[in-house]
Amino acid sequence: MKRIENILIIDDDPIHNYICKKAIHKMDCCKAVHFESNGLLGINYLKNLIEKEKPLPEIILLDVYMPVLDGFGFIERFNKLNANKEYSPYIAFISASEKSKEHKRFDQKTKFISKPIDTLKLEDLFLCISSDQSVPHGMS
Repeated sequence: MKRIENILIIDDDPIHNYICKKAIHKMDCCKAVHFESNGLLGINYLKNLIEKEKPLPEIILLDVYMPVLDGFGFIERFNKLNANKEYSPYIAFISASEKSKEHKRFDQKTKFISKPIDTLKLEDLFLCISSDQSVPHGMS
C-alpha cells in the first residue's frame, strides 16, 4: 500500500476523530493527520497551507453534517478555492447516517464511508485510491 503523506479529517465529533486517528496510526499508512472541526476551519486550513506553500493533504475525509459549514458547503467553497484544479485530493464523505438517506446528494463516483472509521474501511479506501476506483480527484 502506498504511504500517504498527510490526511485532513474534517469532523466535529472528537470521539470519532480519536478512533480514526488510532486506526490510521495502527495501519502506519500516513505521516501526518490533521483535524478540523467544521468545513470553514477546513477551508481556512487549506488556504493557510496554500499561502505558506506547504504540502497539501492527499486525502480529505469529510463529515457530511457539521455546525458552521457542513460537508456540502465545504465542497462548494473548495471548488471556488481550487478554481484552477491544480490541487486534486481524494475526498471521501464520512457520516454516521445511512448512505441511503444521503446518497442522492453525492456524485456517483464519490466515496462514502460510514462511521465509525476502522482499519478495514481505511484499507478499502486506500485500495480504491491506489487502483483509482470510485474515488474522485477533488470534486466538481
